[in-house]
Amino acid sequence: ATKIVREALNKQTNGIVTLSIGVPWKAILIPEPVYFVIYPSIRGGFNAQAIPKSIDSNECKLYFPEAWRGQSDALTKISGISDMTFCHSSGYLIATKSIEDAVKACATAIKNATSIAAACLSPFKYKSKAYDKSLIFDRLSGLFILNLILGLIGRSLLI
Repeated sequence: ATKIVREALNKQTNGIVTLSIGVPWKAILIPEPVYFVIYPSIRGGFNAQAIPKSIDSNECKLYFPEAWRGQSDALTKISGISDMTFCHSSGYLIATKSIEDAVKACATAIKNATSIAAACLSPFKYKSKAYDKSLIFDRLSGLFILNLILGLIGRSLLI
């Protein structure tokens, strides 16, 4: 099993590992910079699973998009992936009929996560227009003052 997982890890593409058979993979893949593992499902088709952050945690490095979670019948329409048949309600597992669509679903999840992270890490840009840094400072200062006022009000209610 270890050899199969290591060979698949060496062939991974963009954080997606594809296993030819279902074998134990967590101990090898968790410490690696990969996000999803695809393997044949015992029900037919393929499963793609998000890789946990640690061996003793259910928290994953990435998840499948929230809009997909808990869906089955409407999943094709929501995701745009024709062979996807299931997405777990927590977003850690999907099922597809083809390996190609499993890869496509994983790539879409990584792309979505990357877009969200880029938006969060670029506070001075919105829709390709740079904000004036003083405007950002004014807004942050206003939020700080509002937070301070709410904290004082909260304290006075406790007295």
